[in-house]
Amino acid sequence: MLWWNSTKETQEIEKELPEDLKEFFQKNNPDDRQYNKYKLTPQQIMVNAKLKKISQEYSYDLETYKRKNSIRNVSITNCAELQLKVVDCFKSLNFTSIDNCSKQIKANKNCVEIQSKAFNKMFYNDCYSTQHCDKIRFLVDHLFTSNFGQYGENMNEETLAKFDKDLDANFSKVWK
Repeated sequence: MLWWNSTKETQEIEKELPEDLKEFFQKNNPDDRQYNKYKLTPQQIMVNAKLKKISQEYSYDLETYKRKNSIRNVSITNCAELQLKVVDCFKSLNFTSIDNCSKQIKANKNCVEIQSKAFNKMFYNDCYSTQHCDKIRFLVDHLFTSNFGQYGENMNEETLAKFDKDLDANFSKVWK
């Protein structure tokens, strides 16, 4: 890499540095930081290989499906039961109640966030057919309910770690 306003390569600059700066330079070498930023994960490599293998033509139906079923919309749909709990709580709310529905709101918010991250981790936006998109949707929803309970009542660090582990374990099944 050439340094700004310099024609010297990184290796040449490193040789010219005093000894006390060389260690710092090696740890903070901008060439290495840029390289690692664009390094593909094994999951991304698997997805790219699958997409290259199927090399399909443009599908209007698939694009329409993906627009209607974005990660945000699918996460909200998968968390609909928790949203219904929020609505029911607000309906039963009155001036003398102590409960302000914060527990239900937090559970719904956590559900949407966790599911959105899960869809990103499973490369939902790269699904190649409506059936494949649905497979990812159902898997994420199934893993959510099996790890956190139907209404997200078991959300904690331990179940979140197990959920992530289950996503990793099922990744290759979805993208085989």
